[in-house]
Amino acid sequence: MPSVAANAGAMALIVDAAPDAETMIAKLRDLLPETAGASLIGKDLLVSRILAEDSFVLRKSLVPVLVHLTNNALPRSWMT
Repeated sequence: MPSVAANAGAMALIVDAAPDAETMIAKLRDLLPETAGASLIGKDLLVSRILAEDSFVLRKSLVPVLVHLTNNALPRSWMT
C-alpha cells in the first residue's frame, strides 16, 4: 500500500490572515519541524502545514508556532 504524508498520524493546517503575516514567516520556518512547511500567499496571508507521527508530537510542534503567531500565551487547557 502506498504511503501518504510520510505515514503521519496527525496533521495541522494553520492559516494566519494578519497585516503582519509577512514579518512572521522567517521565525515561523525556524520553529517548524522537518515535516512541516510554510508559505506566504500574500503579504497578509500565511499558510503552514505540520505533519507528525501522532497528536502528542504534533502538539509539541504546534504550541510554539501558535504562541509565535498570536504573540500571546495559549489558554491554560493547552498547557496541561
